[in-house]
Order: sequence, then structure tokens, then C-alpha cells
Amino acid sequence: MLLHVALAGFFIYCYARVIGLPVLPASLSAILYMYGGITAVLYHFQRIDWIVCWLPALFLSLEMLAQKKNLTQAILSGIITAIFFLGAHPQIFFFAAAYFLLRVLTERREMFKVLGLGVLVCVIFVGLAAVNLLPWLETAAYSSRSGGISLFHAAENPISPSSISSFFLTSFGRGDFTCHEGPIALFLVLAALLGPRSRCKSFFIATAAFSLLLALGRYTPLYALLCRYPRACPWHFVKRPSGALH
Repeated sequence: MLLHVALAGFFIYCYARVIGLPVLPASLSAILYMYGGITAVLYHFQRIDWIVCWLPALFLSLEMLAQKKNLTQAILSGIITAIFFLGAHPQIFFFAAAYFLLRVLTERREMFKVLGLGVLVCVIFVGLAAVNLLPWLETAAYSSRSGGISLFHAAENPISPSSISSFFLTSFGRGDFTCHEGPIALFLVLAALLGPRSRCKSFFIATAAFSLLLALGRYTPLYALLCRYPRACPWHFVKRPSGALH
């Protein structure tokens, strides 16, 4: 676990440097990422431990691939992608894929070259992860979630709007699904929002906003909208249990 914590800080520092942050902000990013509230609390979950460690490595490899555009980096990205998949939540790949597509679109002159290297990354990833990927695809049909779950159950435990404040202020809201980060985190978020524009910052702000809207569940119409359109999300809307309230 300690090795994963150290690697998490190393990878996020390298990623911050690669996207152009100076040494001090990159070092601060590494410290906050390693010992941030929710990550520190959940380190004892092995899968969360794996995600915290290898997620920045995945983004780092994809960013390096978009910058270097060579075969060696494509092979390395494929290996890291396979390592991440073998121990983490597969749904996080949607965020990594969205990030890579954004980088492809920003490389206008060499867009097709970067996209071709991305296809090679997928081939390497599937080949290395096949030992777990193929059984995973087969056994997914036997999961309790394979038939879809109702909107009632899917949105049963959302983050309430009042609990969001407990990220920064412990005396307000409920902290059932949040972890106190302190007022410094709020100041850093505001500083980042007011700072210079960059494609990476725009992506992560959009991702955070979208994730927060989904986490609010029944408090926003977005969750219900996605549940009613099966093609828009992995689950589909089925009949809710008798006696259940909207």
C-alpha cells in the first residue's frame, strides 16, 4: 500500500510537469493527491488503492503518447492500460478515452497518426488483459446488475446538495458521502478556475461538473434522463418495485 501511495505521488507529479506546471504546483499536486481526504480514507480498499496509483499513470502515458507520437510510447501506454484494467474499475476507461479523444482533436496536423497509435494501444491492451478481459465479459451476464436496475434503486443514495459544503466546511451539511478537505482546497479550486486556460484544465473541470451532477442523483434531472434512454448509459430503466416512491 505504501508503495502505491509513493507511486501515486510520483505519477501525478510527472503528469503535472508534462502538461506544463512548474515544480512547486506539481509538487503540491502530488502531496494533495497522495494524502487528499477521500483517497486517504479509502486507501485500505485494495481496488481504490490501485486506482489512485495507476490512474495518473494512465493519463500520463496518454499525454506522452499525444506529445511524442512514437511506437515506443504506444507500447508503454498499452502496457499501463492493461495494468490499470486488471486491478481497477473498468468504467473509469470512459474518462481516459474521452481525454485521449480530446488530445487527438487538438493534434490537428497529426491527428490520424495519434489516432492510429491509439488503436495500437487498444490492441496491446486487449492482448495483455485478455486473460481477465474474456472471462470478465462472459461472467458479466451473470451479474445481479446485468438486467438493469430501476431508477429508484440507482438513485437511492445520492449526495444531497447540502452535503457538498462538508467538503470544505465541517459545520454545514451532512458528511455521509463526503470527506472534509478544508478551506485550503476551496481556495486552490478557485485559484485554478481563475488561472490561465488550458485544454487539460477544461477537461477536468467538465469531468468534475458532470460527475457531480450524476452523484446528485434524483436531485437533478440528468440521472433520470440517462436512465430513461438505455443507449446513453450502461443500465436501462426497468419497472420499479411495488410501493416505491419517486
